[in-house]
Amino acid sequence: MIIILEPEKDTYVTNLKTIKNDGAKANVGQAATLDLFKLYNENENSHSWTAFKFIGSIDNDQEMNLTDSEGRSVNFIFKTNSNTIDGSLANDKVIIGTQGVTNNSYASRISDAINNVSTFNNDLTLGITAFSNSNNELVLKQNKAGSSGDTTFTVPNSMVHVGGASITKFARIDYSSALLKFDLASFKQNWNIGTNLAQEGAFNSLTAHLILKDVTSGVVKPKDFQLTAFKLLKEFEEGLGKDTIHFSDSDVCNFESINDNSINNTWNISSYITKHASGDIESLGTPDPLNTFTLGNEDLSLDVTEYIKAQIELDNPDDKGILIKFPDSLLFNNKSYFAKRFGSRHLLNKKLIPQLQIKINDSSYHIPTNSFNKERFLGKQEKIYLYNNNSGNYTVDFNKPNDRCNLKFRIKSSDETVTILNDNSSSSVSNFSGTTLLGIKETLFNLNRYSSTISPLIKNNVLKTKAHWYWLDDEDPENLVSAGSFVIGRRYKINTSTNTSFVAIGAANNNENTIFTATGIGSGSDDAYELIEYQVHSQDINFNTSEKPSEVDFKNLITVISIDENDVIANDSVYSLKVYFVDTKKEYDSVKVPYQLPSENIGSVKYSVVDVETNKVLVDYDDATLMFYDGEKYVFDLFVPKMFKNMRLNFKFRYKDITTNTDKFIFNEKYLVRVV
Repeated sequence: MIIILEPEKDTYVTNLKTIKNDGAKANVGQAATLDLFKLYNENENSHSWTAFKFIGSIDNDQEMNLTDSEGRSVNFIFKTNSNTIDGSLANDKVIIGTQGVTNNSYASRISDAINNVSTFNNDLTLGITAFSNSNNELVLKQNKAGSSGDTTFTVPNSMVHVGGASITKFARIDYSSALLKFDLASFKQNWNIGTNLAQEGAFNSLTAHLILKDVTSGVVKPKDFQLTAFKLLKEFEEGLGKDTIHFSDSDVCNFESINDNSINNTWNISSYITKHASGDIESLGTPDPLNTFTLGNEDLSLDVTEYIKAQIELDNPDDKGILIKFPDSLLFNNKSYFAKRFGSRHLLNKKLIPQLQIKINDSSYHIPTNSFNKERFLGKQEKIYLYNNNSGNYTVDFNKPNDRCNLKFRIKSSDETVTILNDNSSSSVSNFSGTTLLGIKETLFNLNRYSSTISPLIKNNVLKTKAHWYWLDDEDPENLVSAGSFVIGRRYKINTSTNTSFVAIGAANNNENTIFTATGIGSGSDDAYELIEYQVHSQDINFNTSEKPSEVDFKNLITVISIDENDVIANDSVYSLKVYFVDTKKEYDSVKVPYQLPSENIGSVKYSVVDVETNKVLVDYDDATLMFYDGEKYVFDLFVPKMFKNMRLNFKFRYKDITTNTDKFIFNEKYLVRVV
């Protein structure tokens, strides 16, 4: 099953400047699209800037040269034996003292020195403003806008540009990043997920993908680029702005203020994103999820499984949202990418809004409504279920004769003269959400057709049996029997074993707790419990041999789909569907209609969900769309999100051809389901 969540808020931020407005101060929270772009040296209204990181120590007497947009250059020299940042000169060079400065604090010391040049040296002026962040990155920005600020710089070898060591110039880089928030706390509560996913059924192996839909058409769009996603460390507010052309709407969130709280409400550096535990973002997983756009018209799909799992395992998820941006290698290269537009949650066409798809492989958790009514085979692992129908919804446990009893399963020959399987254990059953269904028990077994017990009983390739469920009490203190009093033909469990030879009277060994059927009265001073059984249910079951002479080629399969509920409503709920694959080339009794025919077992089948009006795939084939065959039909649970409202849906099915191992598809064009 694929659970689809819509964002509770989304927006994007940008540092793009227009003639009249600064995009860093603007809000586009109510815009219909999420615009991701990057411009390189195309905007005369923008200020050139650059950013550095430090990969080692800066040696004594190493130099740095910066030139501002007015052509003024200042040379800086690093002195490891000085701690001055007062702009004193040494051979016309401004000293940056690094005595006592660690590799993790270079950015702060250098930014102070650059910003203090004019303060402490009246003869020097540098039209560059420096910023440092919590990740020890140094950001430099020209004070004057325009191409005159695209100047060169020289820096020490251990001071490397964030975009790569080959970058040696300031550049006017205008860009944007998208912010989205999904309500993970409500998701956790609605699906009753605990803090230990190992106990949460199919949710233990969930996968999660962030999906953004491309909405550009008829225009040039960027190609050969990548986008990546990170965990936001600060709450963002969506805001009310809509103007994506002039950026005239002022509100938060923007690229200066991320929210209007009194604390933790700004970006670490305005118009720059800091990846650090005390900055703006952190990694979602290892490695950072990445999506490549080769042609440019692809949707975005990012694997955020690691992050979603970590969040929903918390008592209270602390998710503040996800940020999507260009990786640094593309953000600072000399190319422009304008503009990749994705649908926001404010689009009227809900098919194109962002999605968080949480996929769970729930097929193996399906429970057949009638586990006896199916074709079973020898030499194959089989499950049989027992239902406590008195409980109604199977949440009430079975009535036991006493607390000592355990539910067991036995298979005998059809005339009940030969025991084929004895005292097979049963276990509780959990649904896909990890909830134990007290009113259902299952037993698992595999009958070997070639065993000396079974082989003589097979007639016409069929083993006919009688199956029994029963409560077994193997430690009733009132039925403790001493050696010398055992009754031949009755079953016992050894309690004490000192001087009695239980092997001599039918036991496999003399160990305590060994169960045996007495062949004699026994002797000695030991004892054993007589086993007491309470019959629960019995039914005839046939087992076929796996070898069948009939053909396996399905000539003309058609689908018959049944939905338990009368109406399919787009309210984030789950609907159960039953699918019958009927081969119309086979001969059937004329009185039978498709609903009365058992489905062909065509192996592993997956479904996809299609929008009838556009023929677009809403839910694609995936391991999470694997269907369950219960011996009579295929079944699957369909999650119907709110975004499916007023849609008309159809289903396509994919299975493997038995002989060629190629994919084959089944599609009934005349079928549709209207979602209300």
